[in-house]
Amino acid sequence: MHGQRCAVGFIIYKPQVHASVRHRNMRDYHIELRNCATDQTISDVIVTWDETPFTRFIDKTFSRDWLLSPTSIGPSSSASIFLFSLKDDLRIVENKNDVLGRASTFTVRASGKGIDDLTARFRYEPDKVPKLRMLWR
Repeated sequence: MHGQRCAVGFIIYKPQVHASVRHRNMRDYHIELRNCATDQTISDVIVTWDETPFTRFIDKTFSRDWLLSPTSIGPSSSASIFLFSLKDDLRIVENKNDVLGRASTFTVRASGKGIDDLTARFRYEPDKVPKLRMLWR
């Protein structure tokens, strides 16, 4: 958690852990929502993200309203939240006018009973490795 103290909830993203190749050059990107409390369940957890051209495109592709539907996270547990899948060899030249071919910044928000709202800011850059970076939380 990069030396930061975890109160109750925490959004975690480590590219080497949360970006995995599935098959045929498709890479799945996830984040982790961690409940650091040892004696408290976080209930009614919902995870959403900003509406940007990039996130609208992803949500339309996966036909979803939330990144994580209402759920609970038990003490000292975490939930893996699927963000998106993209081809590793995305051709920037072919997609330069497409949302996937342009850099995008978005914020992920998590809320629930028993935690303050959590936010984390991410930057998607199709021509960089890794393509997704956490800017701050």
